[in-house]
This record gives sequence, structure tokens and C-alpha cells, in this order.
Amino acid sequence: MAQALVVILFKPEQLPTLLKAWDEIGVQGATILRSVGGYRAKTWLDEVGLGALQNLFDNESVRTKTILSVFDNDAQLEQAIVAAEQAIGSFKRENAGILFTLPVGYVEGLRHDTAQAETPPTEPALYTAELVTRQMLIKNVHATIDSPVVVSTNQTLLEVAEAVAGHPGMTIACVVNQRNRLVGLISLRQLLDDLFMAVVPEEFLAESISFDKVMNFAKLDQTQTAGDAMVAPVWVTEDDTVKDAFVRMHEHQLAAIPVVDDQQEVVGCISRIDLLLLYAKHQKRARGE
Repeated sequence: MAQALVVILFKPEQLPTLLKAWDEIGVQGATILRSVGGYRAKTWLDEVGLGALQNLFDNESVRTKTILSVFDNDAQLEQAIVAAEQAIGSFKRENAGILFTLPVGYVEGLRHDTAQAETPPTEPALYTAELVTRQMLIKNVHATIDSPVVVSTNQTLLEVAEAVAGHPGMTIACVVNQRNRLVGLISLRQLLDDLFMAVVPEEFLAESISFDKVMNFAKLDQTQTAGDAMVAPVWVTEDDTVKDAFVRMHEHQLAAIPVVDDQQEVVGCISRIDLLLLYAKHQKRARGE
């Protein structure tokens, strides 16, 4: 399916850099729109009054640029996203802009480079190890996905520990409800804290020098079941990408993340070690090994 790539630049002066980056990778066309951010527009109009509404699009403090381009080639779309991020710096920076894609059900009139179509680039030029790893769907890396540790909310911490111990190398336990739906996660570190609070309580007491740590100590002291110990779940689906898995693990400081189906049932687990192995595999492939 074709995809529309939409980039909203909060700094219009970055537009030439973005367009040059896209031109260098062969993006055939883009539509540029004058736009205004809603929050900035409201703030500006609150200051100057509605009488200035006719000059809204001429005011540099609220003006943005929206660039749209449609792709029917997933690899080139991924290259365009990477090029945009490199041109802008990072869309995670405050006031940098917004980048997103939308599925396009039907499209006509896309331009293609004839010379490029007649002589397609070799695989390494188009599919670098980084791009392949980044855009690969979770469902295509089944060989890497591990069997998950699944426990119910009413199981004791000892039962959770036994389940995790039966899967060497597993760093999380997936907590499910009576309908087998994912409702929480227990990391190996959290499990050890919960269990060893009774073994070496002096270590936890010594750390309880702030209100937050005192409250955490009290919580540990009352933790009895998986439902008590679990934190809010984080997951990926089989239609998410390896990039999505890495980003969510990184943001939530997890060493592994469950894979769920449409019913929110756990079907697998992918870890940081799995991602390292996947990356190394594609690096070797790119080198022809």
C-alpha cells in the first residue's frame, strides 16, 4: 500500500535543507503548504486580537511549513524518513517539528525515475543493514522471538520466580488476567527486589532517605502476588517494526518486551540480545558473508 509522508516544520528556514536531502535520495516530488500551528496561533491572537486574523499566515512566530510526499516503495519511504531526521537534526527535540505517515488507499500520477527503474540499484545500496533492521516487521523475525514467561495476577512471587528460573536468560514476566490478556510486566530486577526485601531488609532501609523511597519500601513490604508487583504493560505487535521494539524498550528501560496479538494475548517476547543478534546477522549479509 502507498504511504503519505507528512512533515511539519516548525522552522520554515529548514525547508531547503530538507528538500535537498530528499532530492539526493531520488524523491520525485513533494507538495509544500503554508501552515500555522494551532497552539501558536491561539497564543498570538490572544495577544494581538482577532483583528489580526487576516495576517495570520504572514506572521513568522506562528508560521510553519507542511510538506507532503507519497511513496509506493517502502524502502524509499524509509530512506526519506532517515534523510528528514538527518536534515532536521531530530524530531524528538522541542520545537523541531512533526513527522508521520498515513496509508493511501488509492493513488495515481506518481512519478518514477525511468533510468532508475531500468537499472535498479543493487541490494546493499538500497537495503543497508541499518535500514533493513530498522524497518523489519516483528512477524518476520520469528527465529529471534523467544517463548514468553506468562503468569497470572494471583500467582505468588515465588511462583513467578520459579517460572522465570525455568527460562534462563528471560528478563521479564508477562502478567495476564483471567481472560489471558496482558495487564502488566514484572522485570527481573523488580522481582529480585520484591523477594530479597525479606532477605536483606537493611539494604532497602538504608536507601529510604526520601519520601519516594520510603513509599517504595512500604510497597515492597506489602507485595505478595504478581498483581501487586507488576507495572503497566508495554508491548509490540507482530505488525510493529524492530525500530518500535527498540524505542519502547529504550524509553521504558526494559531488557525485553512482549509481543501480543490482536486480542492482547502474549505470543512471544523479544529482548535486547535478540536485537543485537538480528543486527549482526544483517551486517554479515550486507558484507556478503
